[in-house]
Amino acid sequence: MVANAEASASLDLLRAAKTIATRRGDKLAAGVLVTGFSQGGAAAMAVGRALQHHALPAFHLLALAPISGPYDLPGAELPGIFNGQIAAAIAPYYIGYTLTALPPVPGPQGRLPPALRRHRGRAVLRQPPPPADHHRATAPATRPAHHQVPAPLAAPTGALKAALIRNSTCTGWTPRVPVRLYAASGDTTVTHVNAQHCRQTIRAHHGHVRLVQLGAVSHNISDFLALPRIVRWFHTFR
Repeated sequence: MVANAEASASLDLLRAAKTIATRRGDKLAAGVLVTGFSQGGAAAMAVGRALQHHALPAFHLLALAPISGPYDLPGAELPGIFNGQIAAAIAPYYIGYTLTALPPVPGPQGRLPPALRRHRGRAVLRQPPPPADHHRATAPATRPAHHQVPAPLAAPTGALKAALIRNSTCTGWTPRVPVRLYAASGDTTVTHVNAQHCRQTIRAHHGHVRLVQLGAVSHNISDFLALPRIVRWFHTFR
C-alpha cells in the first residue's frame, strides 16, 4: 500500500515495453488503459495519477477501470475493520503488513508480528481471530493472541494518519479521463465504501466517473465479473 512504489513499478514496465517495441521495430500507442484488482486497484489509481502528471512523456492516460481497490485508507478501509465491514479473519493480516510498510510511521517499522514472519499468507489467514468482545473500544480483530497492534488505529493521528492519507490514491488529484470503478456490496476484504468515496471525490471535482455495482458477491468473484466488462469497455477506445 505504498502508492509511489507501486506506481513506479508499473511505469518501469511501460519503459521496458517501449524499449522492447523499439528493438523489434514496433510502435506502441501512446494512450494507456489502466486497470487493477484489489491492491492493484489502488495501484491503478496511482499509475493513472502518475501518467496524468506526465511521469512518462511518451505515454498518456486514456481511461481508468480499477476493481475493488482500497482507495480510501483512513476514511473507508480502516473504519471497515472496526465496524464489521472487513472480515475479522483478515484484519490482523492487513494491519501487520500495512504498519510495517508505510513510511514514515515511527515505531512499527521492522516489528512484523512473529506469526507473519514465520508463515505465508494462507497460513496466517487460517488462524482464527479471538472471540468478539463488543465492550472494548478496540476492534477484537486487531488484538489476536499472537501479537499486539503497535498503534492506535481506531482514530489515527500524526505520522500514521499522514501516511494513510498520502497512500490513498483517489485523493489529491482528479482524473481527466473516463473512470469506471467496479465494486461488490458483498466484499468483506476491501469494503465497497472505498469505491463510493472515490466516486464522490472525483465527482466533487467535476471528473467523469461511473460506479459499476457488481452485487453481493465476494472480493475474488468481483474480479471475474468485472474483467470481461472492462475488456469490452477498453475496446471502445481503439
